[in-house]
Amino acid sequence: MSENFGTVAESRRRRRYWTLMALSLAAAIVIGLTGRILGTPYGPIAPAAAVGLAAAILLLMAVGNWVYFRSIDELELASNLVAGLWGFYAFVVGWPLWHILWRGGLAPEPEMLPLYLFAVAVAVAGFLWKRFQ
Repeated sequence: MSENFGTVAESRRRRRYWTLMALSLAAAIVIGLTGRILGTPYGPIAPAAAVGLAAAILLLMAVGNWVYFRSIDELELASNLVAGLWGFYAFVVGWPLWHILWRGGLAPEPEMLPLYLFAVAVAVAGFLWKRFQ
C-alpha cells in the first residue's frame, strides 16, 4: 500500500463532495427556474408539471443524500445530525406555538413557508455551531 493512500482517498472524497454540491446547486437552479417558468411564484401550475417537479426533487434528494453521506467524515456527520435535530425541533415546536398564538388572536394565521424557512435557518445555525465550535 502506498504511503500517500490516505491523502489520495481524502482528495477523492473531497472532490466527490464538492462535485455533489455543484450538481445540487445546478439542480436547484433548474428546478426553481422551471417552477418559475411554469407559473407565478406561488400560483398554480399544471398538475403534470407539479408531479414532474415533485418527482425530480424527491429523486434528487434521495440520490444526493445517499452520495453526500458516503462522502463526508464523522465530524461532518455529527454536524449534520445536530443541524437536523435543531431544524426538526424548530418546526415541531414552532408550529404549535404559532397555532396557539393565532387561536388566541396574538399572531397571524400560521403559514408553512415562513415556518419552513425558519426551520431551515435554525438547522443551518445548528450546523455552523457544531461545525465551528
